[in-house]
Amino acid sequence: MLGRKQSWFTNWYVVALLVLAAEAAVAVGVEGGPQPTGAAKDPNAALGQGFVGSLLGPRTENEYFTPFELMQPSFPANNMQVKIGQLDDMQLFMGFQAVMRAQDLVQGDVYSGGVRKPGLSPGFQTPFGDLSFLARFDDVMEVYYDLYLASRPHPSTTYGNEGFIILHRMPGSLGEINFIQRFFEIADVKVGAFNVDFGDSRYRRSANARVQYNPLVGNTVVDPDTEEIGVEIYSKPSRLNWLAGLTNGTTTGKVDRRNGYGVHGKLWGQVTPDLRAALSGYRADHSASGTGTAASGDKSFLFSNIRSGEPYDSVINDGDAPGQILPANGKDVTALQGDLTWNHWPYEAYGNIGWTRDSDINGSAPGSPDESWYYGAAEGVYHLTPDLYVAARYSGAFASKVNNVDSDGIVHRIQVGGGYWFTRTMLAKAEYVYEWYDDFSPAEGQVGGIDAWRGPSFNGVILEASFSF
Repeated sequence: MLGRKQSWFTNWYVVALLVLAAEAAVAVGVEGGPQPTGAAKDPNAALGQGFVGSLLGPRTENEYFTPFELMQPSFPANNMQVKIGQLDDMQLFMGFQAVMRAQDLVQGDVYSGGVRKPGLSPGFQTPFGDLSFLARFDDVMEVYYDLYLASRPHPSTTYGNEGFIILHRMPGSLGEINFIQRFFEIADVKVGAFNVDFGDSRYRRSANARVQYNPLVGNTVVDPDTEEIGVEIYSKPSRLNWLAGLTNGTTTGKVDRRNGYGVHGKLWGQVTPDLRAALSGYRADHSASGTGTAASGDKSFLFSNIRSGEPYDSVINDGDAPGQILPANGKDVTALQGDLTWNHWPYEAYGNIGWTRDSDINGSAPGSPDESWYYGAAEGVYHLTPDLYVAARYSGAFASKVNNVDSDGIVHRIQVGGGYWFTRTMLAKAEYVYEWYDDFSPAEGQVGGIDAWRGPSFNGVILEASFSF
């Protein structure tokens, strides 16, 4: 973590980097970025697989938001576009993303502890930015890291996000051992701090300034997302794929005896050339590490916080994830999610359904109160041209138990909008969003610090402009 207490766009060294990157982008516009493992050889197959011609040139109908070839555990590394140097067998790539938003959102019946929260006015949001680097060593390994130059959780601080090594085969003399060779013929290994591969919504969500794989501005109302420290082992790309991960179950390194752990797994594959299916599972137990209060002990952040922040500003529960449902406290978490993605030009469709339970929301405090939710989303996209599209999404959070009380509460979110690609790297979006709470009761207490039984809601328009290479 760099911890510089000033806005990213005032840092002269960032400006200098971007000038150099722009020159590099022009220089390598035809060569483009690295081919991801198992990707199609057609250079037009996906935006992340290399540019063809000018960066200002038109898009093609094969440039989907979520090409299946890129939907791999090495997703961030697969999206690196600009080659900035080479030394012997190492190639160095760079990526950059920036986003700016304006919103006109209004909210109603939003109370916390009986105190009405203030209304909202139209305005611009703080711009956010990401900077990433990838070192690729032939077909042996990749080293990736990225920085959040500015984000909703830390708008004035530059800090690290992901940083990991992917081994495609073992380097050195160990790689000559027979059983190690055979292992790397079927699997890759990722080690470091990485975004846990839970669900396929991670390939369609806005993550800080990386927003161009999301056809809308906001994310789903339940948005699983966390970075953890550990290892993932996953199969080489094939029709049916698998992944197994072991982590510390939280975002920072801990060696205290009471620390918990995290495990996760995933199966995915292409049912047909146009249809991808995935099933994910996650388990983290920090029930012996502190109570369920925000400042006590370790916890899982898969559902209890959003590291990258969320696109809407100051609505409902404000904070880093305004308007989101953050189920439970992350103390003793089990979760399952199933996903379907269908791409057939000019149509796209995506849906998921999931369940999560925190079996001990107060951690090491007496008793074991729990909380559980079901959630789901359905989304459709229609491309009017390769540059212009429209999209719509419904997502919902369905409470089963809140604060150890049975619940019938539902939170709905409807999003309608679209986008226009000005160039291969610049996208503008517009969205109308409406979110509302139904059927909660005072007995369940607050949901995310909000008096959910009062039926809070927000709606309005949000605009977004982004740049990415």
